[in-house]
Order: sequence, then structure tokens, then C-alpha cells
Amino acid sequence: MRAWRWRLREMERERLRRAGQAPPTLRQLLPALVALALAVVLGTCWLTWSAQLLGIVGLVLGAGLYAWVLAYLVRLRGAAVRRRRGRYTPAEAERLTDDQVPGVVLTLLRRDGWQVASAPYQGQPRILGTRAGREIDVCFRASDWEEDTATSGPGPAPLRAAGTVGYGGVVRLIVSLGTFSRGDVLWASRQGGLHLVDGDLLRRWATGERVHRLLGIVA
Repeated sequence: MRAWRWRLREMERERLRRAGQAPPTLRQLLPALVALALAVVLGTCWLTWSAQLLGIVGLVLGAGLYAWVLAYLVRLRGAAVRRRRGRYTPAEAERLTDDQVPGVVLTLLRRDGWQVASAPYQGQPRILGTRAGREIDVCFRASDWEEDTATSGPGPAPLRAAGTVGYGGVVRLIVSLGTFSRGDVLWASRQGGLHLVDGDLLRRWATGERVHRLLGIVA
């Protein structure tokens, strides 16, 4: 019975880890604990020096400055933890670059319950994964990619209609910070399970919308 309970706990930890929701381990907490210890030591030294130099005024000013610096560092740390869990502010989503997109998408998929891993193909980023018997295959396109508009048609295309139920349960995504042409959408509509995620959809995804609801994917 104990062995079975231990196995269940391990399975739950693995599920949370893959979803990016597992509690931090001691190894992950160690840098933060070291930083906290350094902050206490340096803060004590700073306040002592300020009090000796300027008396009570120095102590007050030193304490205020120390509190401001500490609060700023805590905010930075909190923002980093939030992004690792797949939560981006609109401003952060707007600042994303092509190089950051594969890592961001990997985090977002884990947030949404997919078990995924990076699987580069021919030097290009690629993500493969599964969820509830479904498979997912994600490729990427640079935001400055160009094609012949004489055949594809001018202007960006409406993307929500692109993609249908995939063959064999495979969901395929092409992600770009840029836009997709009408030719892209026409081609994608003929491919089973292919969804085009442009910059606007990616930013909505990064700021909290689930990929299943965003693209109409049946979980």
C-alpha cells in the first residue's frame, strides 16, 4: 500500500512538473536562499554604515533605499517566475522576438497541459508533444519571411478558419510573430489539423488564453 501511494505521489509530481506547476525543489530554491542571505548581510552592513556616517538621518535614508532596492529585486524575481509558468503581460508579449518564440511556445504548451519537448529538425526549432492521446507538432516561421504576393494575394489573412481535425489525432501548428498571407491560409485549410498562429494570436495565447480555445482544438 505504501509503495502504491508513493507511486501515485510520484505520478502527480511528474504531471505537475510537465505542466509547469510543480513546487520548486531545494536545488531550485538554493539560489534564492543564497540571495536572501546576501541581502540580509549587505543590508545590515549598509544600515550600520549609514547610521555611523549620518546618524539617525542616515539610518532612515539607508533603510528607505534598501527597502526600495529589495522591492525592485522581488518584482524582477516574481516576473521571471510568472513567465516560467507561462504568464506574460501584454507589454511583455509585445516585446517578444523571433529567437524567444520557441521557448515561449514550449512554456505555453506545458501550461496548457501538453507534455512537450524541443526536437530541432535540420537546424530549425521544432516542438513535439502529446496530451490525452493527441499529438502536437509545432514549427516556426520568421516574422520577416516573404513570399510572392502575386499568387498569394495581398494583405494578412483571417486565421481562425484555418485548420481542421488532424489525421490520426495530430495537431500541427506553424507559429510566427508576423502575419500569414491568404495563400498561406488557403494552403493550410487543405492540410488536416494544421493551424497558423500569427503574432496577434500568439500574444493572446501568451497573455492567458488557452490554445484549445484559441484555435478550437478538441482536447
